[in-house]
Amino acid sequence: MDDKTKNLQKKKKSRIAVTLGTTMAIAMMAIPTAAFAAEKPTTTVASAQEKNKDSEKDAASEAAEAKELQAKASITETEAIAAMKKSLGLSDTLEVISDGLGDENGTIVYQLHYTDLSGIDVDVMVDAVNGAVTAESADNIESEN
Repeated sequence: MDDKTKNLQKKKKSRIAVTLGTTMAIAMMAIPTAAFAAEKPTTTVASAQEKNKDSEKDAASEAAEAKELQAKASITETEAIAAMKKSLGLSDTLEVISDGLGDENGTIVYQLHYTDLSGIDVDVMVDAVNGAVTAESADNIESEN
């Protein structure tokens, strides 16, 4: 064999070795991928549907609870706000935010809050049956930030 033929064979063997090496490397990388593909996904359609059903049940339960509390209330939210303002000597124009009805130790209350002129956030509970202010607490907003 002449030198030219030997060089060609040598190059051919070298290409085969590189090709085989690359093929083996690709195959080795594919093995873990195939193993992961065989695993079941952590979230299935069925579990997502179950979560949705649970959320719907929670929402339905909360709605039923809100209806039940509303049925026990003798005054409206607007009346509770007016009673709070009158009881605490607040301006009729003061903005009051309601967090709705709640049950505090067996007493149905409207959970209200406002921010006074000095930046203090005041939480007030008004009895939903008789309009009496049952609790009041203040937090300094500036100290929270």
